[in-house]
Amino acid sequence: MAPDPWFSTYDSACQIAQEIAEKIQQRNQYERRGEKTSKLTVTIRALLQNLKEKITLLKDLLLRAVSTHQMYPRKHFQLYSRMGGKAILF
Repeated sequence: MAPDPWFSTYDSACQIAQEIAEKIQQRNQYERRGEKTSKLTVTIRALLQNLKEKITLLKDLLLRAVSTHQMYPRKHFQLYSRMGGKAILF
C-alpha cells in the first residue's frame, strides 16, 4: 500500500512550522543583542511562504479525499444512516 501523501505533507508542514518558531526565537535574541536580523527575517518569510503552500496542499488533499470518499468509505455512511444517525464505535 502506498503511503498517504497527506501524512507526509502534514509531517513536512510540522517541520517547517517548528523551524519557523526556532528562527523567530533566534531573531528575537539577535534583536535583544542589537545584532542585524535581516537575513533571519528573509529566511522566516521564505519559510512562511513554504508553510502556506503546504497548508494549501493539505486542504486540497483533504477536500479531494472527502469528495472521493477515500476518507470515509460509503459503507460507514450507510451504517451510520441505518442506525438512525447514532454513531457506533468499533
